[in-house]
Amino acid sequence: MFLAGGSGGKVVKSTDGINWSEYATPTSAWLYGMEYGVGLFVAVGGAGTILTSPDGEVWTEHDSGVSDDLSSVAYGNLLYVAVGKNGVILVSRDGTTWMSKDSGVTANLSGIHFAYGHFVIVGDGGAILYSGDGAEWTRLESGTSTNLVEITASNYSFIAVGASQQIYQAPADGMNLPLMIVPVVN
Repeated sequence: MFLAGGSGGKVVKSTDGINWSEYATPTSAWLYGMEYGVGLFVAVGGAGTILTSPDGEVWTEHDSGVSDDLSSVAYGNLLYVAVGKNGVILVSRDGTTWMSKDSGVTANLSGIHFAYGHFVIVGDGGAILYSGDGAEWTRLESGTSTNLVEITASNYSFIAVGASQQIYQAPADGMNLPLMIVPVVN
């Protein structure tokens, strides 16, 4: 199943990636990120919006406790973690009740990914944070001041994309940094 969110709180869903159906949600806020974990989709967006759905069609809104935009959400170790502007980190065991965690930064956080037993967050000014449990966060020196906008993992490495169209890579074994700039092939 494929899901995507966007303007006006709209969600689209497809089972084949070709034919899409649109579903309304209880918000008009932009939806910036979605994740699936243990029977529940979680969507995050503008003004602290958090929505959940068991099927991607019927959505319920939940109080995040923040008014900052939430940009991304990840699931791992039986925990959802959402990130957003001004260093916001929220965690939830069930996707419905959210608690704020201290990120130690004020940078806008734009991407989060869970892999290899760790959550890794990227954000403005080269911000990188990681945590194994979602409660305690460690800031890493990235060696760049470039705004990092998204992160993923592959081949036992974390790969971050910068706003300057550069790709950065760091091995997952202890997050040894600085990041390496990976050449972009056109």
